[in-house]
Amino acid sequence: MRTHDDSKPFGKYDEWMRLFTAFVLTGIIGAVISVYLQERSWQHQRALTLCDDDKKAATDVANKIIDLMDRRLWTLRRFVEKLDQSGKVASATDERKAYAEAVAEWNINLNKNRVLVGRYFGEEISDEFMNSVHSGGFGRLHDALNDILQTPELDAQKVKDEKSAIDEFNPVVYFFDDKLLERIQKNATTGCAVK
Repeated sequence: MRTHDDSKPFGKYDEWMRLFTAFVLTGIIGAVISVYLQERSWQHQRALTLCDDDKKAATDVANKIIDLMDRRLWTLRRFVEKLDQSGKVASATDERKAYAEAVAEWNINLNKNRVLVGRYFGEEISDEFMNSVHSGGFGRLHDALNDILQTPELDAQKVKDEKSAIDEFNPVVYFFDDKLLERIQKNATTGCAVK
């Protein structure tokens, strides 16, 4: 007499065991998928948080640099305009002092700002900051102004040339400002991997 059916390893409980096994396997597979999706979601949220933090810091850096550039350009423009109007250095004492303060503040922060531009906007933008804005722009204008101030009598043509050079440099500053802000807006700062 046969008491055990080989086609049913669990005998009369075979269907229940198959159902139980399917339920356990489904639970395990569901848990694994759930953990995977949760981890992926957490990583994405973490990347978004890091991106937001990076954008906030980059915005602070951009605003400080934009303020410094605008202040230096504005005080230079006012000083040269006063020289052009009066024809005398002595009549531009306040403007000269304001410009000297702007230059000092610029120079004090120059290395820090170069590093921060590189950190948040990349080395290409940092090089542009140093070459086009600092050396090729402010440095060139400052050297020309010093040349004007070296002579006992102001050369009216050199003053007018300086005013023109300032006007030509203004769009460089504007487009550099815009480039920084555009990178922030497009999540293109160096610490922002989420696009």
